[in-house]
This record gives sequence, structure tokens and C-alpha cells, in this order.
Amino acid sequence: MPTDKLQRAKDLLAKVESARAFKPVLEGFVRSLQETNKQLKSHLEAFVAQKLQPLMRRLADVETGTKEKHEKHRAELMRELATLKDALSAALEDVRAEIPELPDFEGMVRGVEQKIPDRYNDTEVRGLIAEIQSKHDELGKTMERFPRVQTPAKAYRIFTQDVSSQCDGNNKTFNIGSTHFGIEGVYGTDFPQIYRPVIDYTEGRTSITLASAVPAPSSGATLLVKFLK
Repeated sequence: MPTDKLQRAKDLLAKVESARAFKPVLEGFVRSLQETNKQLKSHLEAFVAQKLQPLMRRLADVETGTKEKHEKHRAELMRELATLKDALSAALEDVRAEIPELPDFEGMVRGVEQKIPDRYNDTEVRGLIAEIQSKHDELGKTMERFPRVQTPAKAYRIFTQDVSSQCDGNNKTFNIGSTHFGIEGVYGTDFPQIYRPVIDYTEGRTSITLASAVPAPSSGATLLVKFLK
């Protein structure tokens, strides 16, 4: 056998022997990797069981509690809105009941027109004038039953003043911060939720005062005053 071929055979044999000697090392390394993988898997399972799962349960409890709290708050708001709606409806019915019926203006005009002859004398004209004056006075007395508000020549609008900070359970006089040309309404969260003019409160130059029969709004209650200015 030629020398080079013999040398190559020896080299190949040496590599085979070296591979056989390395095999136990490689097998040990594989076993070590398998053992390490098993330990990591065990640690991961323990972490999930001890840390992650309790945390997920707490998050689920928080989410459930938040939803229940939201639903409860929503139900309370709906009940308060329904109560306020009923109170407003009752107040509107009371106002409608107090508004007098207006005279039949068209009937009055027709009646006057029917009494005007084609050709009339001075006495008839005086009688018609007296009748018209009487109807005018009757209308004036009717309109006096409506509340009137003195206003300046310039345009005005409705302002809302929050006087809730003045509610302490004892105070019954509330400063609205400026003069006004009439109180449009007083509304609160304590009873009564809608205050009636004159009956439940009186107007001052820069304030309102609750009547003796009306309880003072409690601390933390809401009280709003609408006025013209």
C-alpha cells in the first residue's frame, strides 16, 4: 500500500477513535440538557401555580367587582333620574293648574264687530268705547295674576349659580353673588328637589331665603339657583 494511502487510513482511524472517545461526553451533555430542561419546566410550573394563577384570579375578581359596582351606580342614577322626572311632571301639573284661562279674544272682537252698525251715532260709539274699556280692564286684571319681572331695556339671559358650597345643614340664606331681575327657579338634591316661588323661598336683592317650613339643605347636597340678569 502506498505511503499516502496508509497515512490517510491511519488518520481516519484516529478520527473514529476520537469520535468514540467523545461519545460519552456528548451523551453526558445531552443528559445534562435534559435534566436542566426538566428543572426549568418544574420551576415554570411552580411559578405559574404560585404567582401567575393567583394574580389572574385577583384580576378576574377586580374585573367582576368593577362591573358590579358600575351596574349598581348606573341603577342608582336611573332611580334618581326617574324620581326627578316624576317631580318635574308633578311641578308642571301644579303650574298648569294655576295658570288661568285667557279670555276669548276672537269672541270679544266678533261681539264688538256685531254691535257696530253700518251707520252709528255718537251715543252708540260712546257705548262701544265703554264696553271696550271694560274688556280692557278685565284683561288687565287677568294678566296681573301672572308673575312679572322688571327687566332693563337691554337684553338679558338666564344664569345658573351653584350655591352647594353654602349647604351645611343649618344655613337657609344663600348668596347668589350678584343682583338679579328675578329668580327663575331653585333646584336641589335634598327634599324638595324643586322649590316653589314664594311658598318655599323668598327673593332678596342678591340672595334667596328658604321658608321656615322648608328644611335646610344638608352638607354635601347640591343646590342650584337660576336667575335673570
